[in-house]
Amino acid sequence: MFKDDEKRNSFNKFLLKEIDNLADIYRVFRFSDILTEYSNIFGRKNIHILLYEDLKYDQHFFCKELSRIIDVQSSILENLLAMNNLRNKRKTKEGYYAEIVEARKITNVLKKLPNNRVIDVLLSTYKNTWDNEISFFKILSKLLYKRNYVFIPKFTEEHKKIIVNKFRESNIRLSEDFGVSIDKLKKYQYI
Repeated sequence: MFKDDEKRNSFNKFLLKEIDNLADIYRVFRFSDILTEYSNIFGRKNIHILLYEDLKYDQHFFCKELSRIIDVQSSILENLLAMNNLRNKRKTKEGYYAEIVEARKITNVLKKLPNNRVIDVLLSTYKNTWDNEISFFKILSKLLYKRNYVFIPKFTEEHKKIIVNKFRESNIRLSEDFGVSIDKLKKYQYI
């Protein structure tokens, strides 16, 4: 990714400076502070923490936990997740391409129509035209939205260390204050 050590060091300095200068922006990544505020408002028993990495690497566990929280059968959640590919990214050794979805002009026009009559007609007649609901919504989605891709480079190990060090204290408090497994936080490199 970097052509030479000078550029790498320059980026590292930039990253450290930005993290310090933009402390308020990075506050949203201090999850323990945010969850403490939520606890004060909603009560600790109403705060539940599920890790994205569990969703990605251990869907059975994730669905079991979510099932317990929202009182829906775990198997239903697993079936719903099976319909969506979480890892559907074009990956390279240097990074991946993130999908950016933008509304087409027609979408904005349709949103302004009173009672969205056009959408109502489309939805009421789709069963007569399409084999199944999913096919219809895929076609409709392509008409209303366009997809572009932006390249996201991988962080170097050095960059990961900077980020982990910046948020380590807050992430440790997730374990202390909210019962998140310290082993999982280590496993997923939060600390």
